[in-house]
Amino acid sequence: MKEKRVKRVRKKSMWHRKLPARIIALALSICMGLAVPEAHATHADTTASQTPWPKIETSIKKLDIDYYVRDVEAENNWEGVTNISYVGERNGNALFAVDFGDLIAVYECLKEEATGVDKEGTEVREVFASDPICIMKENPLFGGVICDGEGFLYVVTGTVGDASSQLPGYVYVTKYSPEGDMIGQVIDDGASSLGIEAGTEYLNLEPFNNGNCVLEINNGVLAVYYARKMISGHQSDSLFLVNTDTLEEVVVGRVYQSHSFAQRAVPYGKGFLLVSEGDCYDRAFVVTKVNNKFNTKSSATFHFGVKPGALDNVDMVAVNNNFAHLGDIAMLGNGRAVLAATSARSMKEKAEKEAEDIFIQIFNPKKNLTTKKAYVGGKKRKGLSGGNGDTSCTDYGVRWITKLKKNEKISSLHCVVTEDDTIVLLYEKQNEDGHFEGVFYTLLDKNGDVIVEEMPFWNRARLPRGESPVCTGNRIWWIGNALEDYCLCVYTLVINPA
Repeated sequence: MKEKRVKRVRKKSMWHRKLPARIIALALSICMGLAVPEAHATHADTTASQTPWPKIETSIKKLDIDYYVRDVEAENNWEGVTNISYVGERNGNALFAVDFGDLIAVYECLKEEATGVDKEGTEVREVFASDPICIMKENPLFGGVICDGEGFLYVVTGTVGDASSQLPGYVYVTKYSPEGDMIGQVIDDGASSLGIEAGTEYLNLEPFNNGNCVLEINNGVLAVYYARKMISGHQSDSLFLVNTDTLEEVVVGRVYQSHSFAQRAVPYGKGFLLVSEGDCYDRAFVVTKVNNKFNTKSSATFHFGVKPGALDNVDMVAVNNNFAHLGDIAMLGNGRAVLAATSARSMKEKAEKEAEDIFIQIFNPKKNLTTKKAYVGGKKRKGLSGGNGDTSCTDYGVRWITKLKKNEKISSLHCVVTEDDTIVLLYEKQNEDGHFEGVFYTLLDKNGDVIVEEMPFWNRARLPRGESPVCTGNRIWWIGNALEDYCLCVYTLVINPA
């Protein structure tokens, strides 16, 4: 791994080519000990060296596994569940799970070896994964996999119900030993966070529909925060909490936003902070605090515009488009949270013609998020929101990070915070001609001020939209494909203070 220093310039446009899809490796061949696809050469780091702080290390290493990473059924404003999960770490090694359809394989990145040099004379290193823990997938829908501090695995899957017979679809949480032996299971029909004795129409029809499924563990409680289509035909979010020791449901207050097209969660105190992207009730990014008694309080922090009368005119194409995409929520060391997302700058009808810029909001979750006092810096943003674009709204603490040209595009935005409170924004970019330019990063301090302008990570790196990178200390990693190559790569970014 090479140590690189920061160059405070913007990356120039890069080339782009299209590649036909290749057939992915079959999971059964891996589990039966057959040969895995040969790994490809590692690409050299491209970061330049200019300033004394911070010191940045980047690495791109190939894994000995071919697999096409995708966000299942993601479309336009709607997220999808990523078919690979960043499970956690074991002895400092990355753990990840892959959905192969009939089974789920959990791998550990074990050893790294030099396999030669590239045409530029740079040493090529390859990462080798362990033999997988293979878990038969009992249900057709994949939600994700996570592990706790003792190495126990929690696999989330789902089934589709039947609206005509009022039969709900279920979310299954199954616990496994570190070796992959089943311990127990608990299920949810979608009633867990309604907060009321609701009718059958509010239960799940299809879990993980038109949104994501995110997993977090805190203080012995697993949070499964997921999107779902209801038996009524409408769509919303839902929260299912599980005691990891007893595998019993933990009763939680109301968490319900309709529609909800993206979900995020992060541990907070002895509870959680959730973020949802809604298009109507509310038409906003909504932050929900789940406290140590599992009571909930939700607040809209950033609203979206829409053309007047859209809801009354049943113009669902207009209502469903927020001109925004949720990035991430992360915690700072001082107990504050940072929300990162992209959005058109206007909260009015003309948002439809604007580029989606990155913005952040830093706030104290203990305060009233509908007031200015809850936010650190940033500016006020006013406009008209709601389903009909006729409700006056004010957002606080908004800090715009980018200023894109009309046809430029940022996607797959993620945000993590290092142990020294550096805010790291990671994202993919397309230029004005629609050509893919790779993954970039921008660094901010704990107050949201930019300390390192946008820098290129690699012009072929890919960043899954629905799975957030893992940050341990000052080291950030994720696993994904490269442009033109379906071999998995381990991408690492280390932010070292001087």
